[in-house]
Amino acid sequence: MRRNGAMTAITTLAVLLWGCGSTSNNDQQIMKFVGFDGNNIEQQDSVTPASAAVDINPSLCTTDFIFTTVTSETFTETIFNATFINEEKLDIVLRKYRISFDPVLGLGDVEYDLAATLIGGFCSNVDGRRCAVDSDCAVVGQTTSTFACLKTETTVGGLLLVDFLTKERIRANTRVLGRATSLKITFTGDDGVRTYTVPTAYTVTFNEFCTCPSGEFCIPEELIPQ
Repeated sequence: MRRNGAMTAITTLAVLLWGCGSTSNNDQQIMKFVGFDGNNIEQQDSVTPASAAVDINPSLCTTDFIFTTVTSETFTETIFNATFINEEKLDIVLRKYRISFDPVLGLGDVEYDLAATLIGGFCSNVDGRRCAVDSDCAVVGQTTSTFACLKTETTVGGLLLVDFLTKERIRANTRVLGRATSLKITFTGDDGVRTYTVPTAYTVTFNEFCTCPSGEFCIPEELIPQ
């Protein structure tokens, strides 16, 4: 499984946003959250842009009910990626994120430190010139159709969503298993001048999902040989 480690930006995709930029003081419009995904992460839990299915119980796998071959189900923590676009001139350093669980889960908030850079805008027509909007790139004698403020998508990868201890605590709360619940994930960053706080929401279902290899199935707990 790929752990979160230093949790640095792993993918940066340059995109042209003609007429882009924002002069709004709204944090969400400047440190713009694009979405979640589980791309390029080796784990058993399913993490998609829309939701995650989190297995909370390690099981045993078998090819038959006479237990000729019994192996342990691979059991991992749950990891995700988050993608942003920085809509201002200055780079923004993503400093931390906080996960707030639905109160019904009986869990307190958890917070993790980060050090990922969300790159600010660059002009297409002047090397090294920073920008927030196309007009920042204006040069005497050039028409507006010949330049643009280029913005960058930055994917911050390997972020921890649910660790083993959290899975163990949720496993004891059987009344929430199988229910889709919304987690609030709040990201905080700064550009050295001001701080940006961006709240997001992500749907997660906790349950005893079977993640045995193809051709095998999980052994129900009541059938596991003692």
